[in-house]
Amino acid sequence: MKPLLLFLTLYFLLTSCYAQNPDNYQHFRLSLNGGPSYRTAKISGLVSDTYKDYTRNLKWGVHLSGDATWFINENTGLGIKYSRFTAYNEMEGGGYGYGYGYSSMSDDIAISFIGPMFSSRNYFANKRNALFCNLALGYLGYKDEEEYQNAGLEEISGSTLGVAGDLGYQLGLSKSLSLGLMLSYTAGILSKVKVSSGGSNTTIDLDDDEKENLGRIDLSLGLVFHL
Repeated sequence: MKPLLLFLTLYFLLTSCYAQNPDNYQHFRLSLNGGPSYRTAKISGLVSDTYKDYTRNLKWGVHLSGDATWFINENTGLGIKYSRFTAYNEMEGGGYGYGYGYSSMSDDIAISFIGPMFSSRNYFANKRNALFCNLALGYLGYKDEEEYQNAGLEEISGSTLGVAGDLGYQLGLSKSLSLGLMLSYTAGILSKVKVSSGGSNTTIDLDDDEKENLGRIDLSLGLVFHL
């Protein structure tokens, strides 16, 4: 997904260079979106065969996102972006593959991003439909609530620097409302986690082969409000 982020960066720079400055452009844009998501990280070879299907299902989830942008000219804006990914899976019986067994287990995963955003939009001739892209840098937080029937609840959490990019198309429904379709990618690597279990907290520095890749692809449908 590095080529996608590079493309978004180049797109933003090029469109900014050719910014137009009409007097009647819409200054404020608010977008609310949601849809399916897929985490791009490979499954570790340390994971047992029994657990691989379980982990593979956790790669799929859903997301909600929103962004608010103030355009300093018709093409270029500054704003803030927020997104939240969630995935849940549970499993009965089997073995975890790390030296102990269980009769049931579940994972409830949430990944949140928030940060400042650069935005670029290019209207078509009718001034209602437009191509747009966003590029944001900010906080990327991770939390996984793992529950084992034989061992209780364990929470794994951490945070890192994240990058989020969007490429989309907005279809004008009226002067102040559009329908948006967007493809997004969020990237970040978690190198340290806090494990909370039974009232105790432990911070763990992850080795290179243990680091958590938080990268994911989002496909969104949403509403765009203009002022």
